[in-house]
Amino acid sequence: MIMPRETEFLSIHAPNALNRAVQIVQAGGLIIFPTDTLYGIAANPFDPQALHALYLAKGRPENKAIPVLLAEPSQANAFIQPPSARVKALMNAFWPGALTLVLSKAGGLPEELSPYPTLALRVPDHPLAQTLLALTGPLAVTSANLSGGENPRSGRAVYEIMRGRADLVLDGGVLESGKASTIVDCSGLQPILLREGPVAFAEIQKVWGSA
Repeated sequence: MIMPRETEFLSIHAPNALNRAVQIVQAGGLIIFPTDTLYGIAANPFDPQALHALYLAKGRPENKAIPVLLAEPSQANAFIQPPSARVKALMNAFWPGALTLVLSKAGGLPEELSPYPTLALRVPDHPLAQTLLALTGPLAVTSANLSGGENPRSGRAVYEIMRGRADLVLDGGVLESGKASTIVDCSGLQPILLREGPVAFAEIQKVWGSA
């Protein structure tokens, strides 16, 4: 059962926007903010209760893992096993950007973050998102929509859909992309394309093969 939340709506340019977002995350709340692909709804990745609330807010099945967004590649070390040279090459080539890497996760993470031996990570190429993630630390983030529903491209449209389900919507206007990231599983010997997106799989294979 979802307990209705009082959803604040702030422009990303509002003087108190980032501080308010940080306060909410630290208190175990849910925030929505723009990235270079879609608007995302986010929670503290180390807080099981906040992660559970995130699943409820979207109506997302709990057998689906939640990706983690990072401010910079070095933050991945808290979430994954030591990456191979090929994985590092992909990070260097495509981060920040619209490539999500599925990698072998580190121990000690909440089961709510991922029930699998892997975890999806990305560094978004969006100045607001990077600034926010630098302040909050990494966040568990999934698209700000109802599970299986459309992905709204504007902050106002997100607010109308997710009102009462998150504590704060940071309005960054209409996103240029509106397209979900490329997802590639790199937990094995060869990269496996899980979802097509803005980054071409052929380019990923090229970097992988030359690393």
